[in-house]
Amino acid sequence: MKSRVARGKTWWATLTTVSEAAREPDEDRPSGHPGACPNFHAAVELIGRKWNGVILQQLLTGPLRFLELRERVPRVTDAMLSQRLKELEAAALVERVVTTTSRPVEVRYKLTPIGDRLAPVLDAVAAWGNEWAAEVSP
Repeated sequence: MKSRVARGKTWWATLTTVSEAAREPDEDRPSGHPGACPNFHAAVELIGRKWNGVILQQLLTGPLRFLELRERVPRVTDAMLSQRLKELEAAALVERVVTTTSRPVEVRYKLTPIGDRLAPVLDAVAAWGNEWAAEVSP
């Protein structure tokens, strides 16, 4: 991964994909630098993006139709839910399953095997969130 310097600060190039960055260790980058683990950063960005975490958490209960998801994710618009589902599908966490044997055609969203492996991560974040809220609440 190449770097460039601007006004005395080092900026790491963002054009390299996460997988390329993981394969190419950067000798110049200190191991404690926030960018030291691009896969961690990419995962946190994906899961932490608005609505993604709660969508994934709801899909842990099993496959859901679009309207079922919308009901379980309050305040999300149809357009935003659709955008986030496409993003999670592109990241291989969610699969769109179309059943043509029934009329009308049925579309459900479900977690992929790698998406299912997020269960302990999301459970841990939820548990930590509850502890944190209890500590900081008056």
